[in-house]
Amino acid sequence: MPEYPNLPSAPQPEFSSCKRELLSALFSYGLGFLYVEAVFADRPLLLALFAAAFAAVGLFHFPENVKQKEHWVWLGCLLLCLGCSLWGRNRVWGEYTFLFLHAFAIYWIMTLSGKLTDGESSVFLPMDALNGAILLPFSNFFTFFRTRVLFWGIRRLRNGKRIDLTKAAAALLAAAAALCLFLNAGNLLSSADAAFGAFFTTLLPSLNSESLVNFFVKFLLSIPVGAYLYGLIAGAGRLSAEIPQKRKTSILQSLARLRHVPNGVWIGLLACFILLYLLFFGFQARYAFGAFTRTLPQDFTVAEYARQGFFELCRVMVLNFSLLWLILASTVRPVREDRPLLCLCTALLAESLLFAVNALSKLLLYIDCFGFTPLRLQSFWLVCVLLMACILQIISLWTGRKTAKLWILFSGISLSLLHLY
Repeated sequence: MPEYPNLPSAPQPEFSSCKRELLSALFSYGLGFLYVEAVFADRPLLLALFAAAFAAVGLFHFPENVKQKEHWVWLGCLLLCLGCSLWGRNRVWGEYTFLFLHAFAIYWIMTLSGKLTDGESSVFLPMDALNGAILLPFSNFFTFFRTRVLFWGIRRLRNGKRIDLTKAAAALLAAAAALCLFLNAGNLLSSADAAFGAFFTTLLPSLNSESLVNFFVKFLLSIPVGAYLYGLIAGAGRLSAEIPQKRKTSILQSLARLRHVPNGVWIGLLACFILLYLLFFGFQARYAFGAFTRTLPQDFTVAEYARQGFFELCRVMVLNFSLLWLILASTVRPVREDRPLLCLCTALLAESLLFAVNALSKLLLYIDCFGFTPLRLQSFWLVCVLLMACILQIISLWTGRKTAKLWILFSGISLSLLHLY
């Protein structure tokens, strides 16, 4: 066997960073501690302070994208949800708001950084959620990206200007001496005025063993929290714009491989669903929309009629969207090029639209008779979101326009506005 000489490996480029990453890495420790203190101590004002600091760090890290419009929508939704929770107006979503705050914050960073899969809100929303909530933060979290940036900053400081240890030690001693004198002055003034003394003691942290243990535990918890936040922000900044585009191309190519089902097969299967739904409407012809005219079936009370079938109808609409996705992804010929299949898909969406109107009529009758409750408003939001999805999907089928962004904006904005109730 011929022997080949050991070729020298290509030198790895030296790690480099920028001032924004360095400052964000430093701030992330404070952000992590502020989040832990706000959540575990249940202090809403600190959570508001954390949200303001988080927004400031995000805007500081991506100043070149501040003029983009969509990210302001998601930041507004985040602040609206948080503000309504602080003011006690969040009577609809309750504890769900805590999850919404995290979702809006992550999606805002993804939008602000310009690293959404399609460059904006789109049908790739599940991929964007996975990327923002898991892939970006944890890929940078486990490689200690934040630590590398800080070490890089220290090395630059040491290489650029030698630290004078004598001056540094003298500065620390001066600060310690000034602190002792400051505390002594405060104690003397406290003895001179009891009211000032009570105020001065509130400025000093209690240094008992329990408080020290609590502080140490919160500090340990804040380290991974800060690493996650920094991984999300700085990781989005370092993510090449080509990677989301490659992922989009890969997803589209994978979906293209599914196109093996003849259009005629889907026409026959889809016709079965449409006929099934027509039979259902035939059985309910007398009272399907009786809620609008208050024409109820015999032996039914308003509560029984309104409750019967509401969530089942919503689940059927979700099932129809799943069926429509299978059709769009697997047909040999695109749906828009096959007029019979296009008409059947439209008929399926039209029937879903009737399901939504039916469910909405039941809910409105229930609200009219018994008033608003958080669960009823949540149900109202769900039906409206499904109703809008039906309308926008019909528009997309016939015009080819991308309507997913409009649906995502409608869903997110309406969800946050419900916090005002």
